[in-house]
Amino acid sequence: MAFLAAKMSKIEEASKKREEQANNFISQTREALEQKMEAHIEKRESFINDLKYKLKDHRESVEKTRLSLEMQRNEVRNAVEEKYKTAIAQRNEYKKKMLDRLKEHEHRAEMVRQNKERLSSENDEQQTASSG
Repeated sequence: MAFLAAKMSKIEEASKKREEQANNFISQTREALEQKMEAHIEKRESFINDLKYKLKDHRESVEKTRLSLEMQRNEVRNAVEEKYKTAIAQRNEYKKKMLDRLKEHEHRAEMVRQNKERLSSENDEQQTASSG
């Protein structure tokens, strides 16, 4: 009987030891899994934060570029408008000079006609006086 009791006691100890090992395995596995999950969550949050930072940086870069392009566009527009105004002013000045030159030419042409008529009438008078 003592032999059977000792054997039963050994079986119970082995059973308890197996249960204890199983429980230890389960708790270690659970801890490892929880650590992996936490590491994954931290990695994911880090990735998301990094992505947010990159998107913010990109957005700022795009906005800076947009403002720069807008400033350049305004500068070009102002330069074109200024050039246009200058061209109009030069054209108007050129027209005025040409009109003044045309008037002066017409005035000279009129003076030449009058001189021709006067010379012609003087020649006619001289010829009339010499012939008569």
